[in-house]
Amino acid sequence: MTDINDLLKIGGDILHDVSGAIESGDYSDLGKRTKERIAFAAGQLAKPTGKTPGRTPERKKDVSHFFTRPQNRSAGAGEIVGGTLGSVVGGIGAAISFGLLGTGAIYGLMAKIFVTGIGMLFGIMFLSSLFMLRSGIRTSNLIKRYFSYGSLIGTAEFFSIKELADKSGVGIKKTIKDLQEMIRRNMIPGARIDDKKTTLLLTDQAYSQYMEAENARIDREKKEQENKASEAPSSDAADEEVRRIIDDGNRALKRIREINDEIPDSEIMSDKLYRLEDIMRRIFGQVRKNPACASDLRRFMDYYLPTTTKLLTAYVELDRQPVQGENISRTRKEIEDSMDTINDAFEKILDGMFSDMAEDISVDISVMKTMLEQDGLSK
Repeated sequence: MTDINDLLKIGGDILHDVSGAIESGDYSDLGKRTKERIAFAAGQLAKPTGKTPGRTPERKKDVSHFFTRPQNRSAGAGEIVGGTLGSVVGGIGAAISFGLLGTGAIYGLMAKIFVTGIGMLFGIMFLSSLFMLRSGIRTSNLIKRYFSYGSLIGTAEFFSIKELADKSGVGIKKTIKDLQEMIRRNMIPGARIDDKKTTLLLTDQAYSQYMEAENARIDREKKEQENKASEAPSSDAADEEVRRIIDDGNRALKRIREINDEIPDSEIMSDKLYRLEDIMRRIFGQVRKNPACASDLRRFMDYYLPTTTKLLTAYVELDRQPVQGENISRTRKEIEDSMDTINDAFEKILDGMFSDMAEDISVDISVMKTMLEQDGLSK
């Protein structure tokens, strides 16, 4: 499009021609020159623009997705000035007021009350001004980092927070805190931070792509785990039973520990539960060492252990009751007494798990004695 200065120049030339014709009294060429100048101006206005078909449109400039809402670069300055002046005036006023009271320069009760009130007002002014000053400094610093972050991000739709922290010279934690505060203040509308706090997402499209990638990653990891499980060699029934016993045992131990934590250590019942935990750990530890003994624990796992857990859960419920009546006290006492029987029984189960080992050792000892006697090495 023709520049406005060119149009003004053409208008000036026409005015000059008219003035010259008036002074000379010669109007013969005035109409011709005027038509030429008007035609020239019309031709300039008719030149094709970027919107005219047939001409390649101008390339649209890249847009920043960070600077979508204009921010005042001097934000916080007013609070800093007001906070500074207020704190100075309030501090001086409070110091003078209480100083006068301290020196005894004020006489009369009413005068002292008045000066004290004035001093307190100045003190409140001083404290509130300090808060204003602090808020202004924080806002000012945040605005500075806002423009710094935006210049580094440019036109990107998403940006690595670590890279942003490195380039800006701000720590990662501080950068994340700044971005969260900017999002909270709606300084960067529509922006989000991913769940792992590694990426700043500035557009809905970037967030959608992130969610698609995240879902794809979760599906991929799930499939990998399924593939590993399917590729793993199948375990026989004995190994499966051992794993089940150990898993169930760990859950039972955890529950008994929780129950024991709810019972005061001063109670006799707590000591019995510590003994029960120790016996159970030894039983499951022996299962890990010698999986062959797992088959001997079916009744223990299917009945004894669940029933014991049930009794202990009931004991805790009874122990919580604020009023310990006859039925509650009697039932608690029965459970306490039964724990000795249960512990003794579990110890027998543990001892029975070593029966095969005892037999093997007895055979080894008998054979060794016989060989020693045959070799003349023992009486």
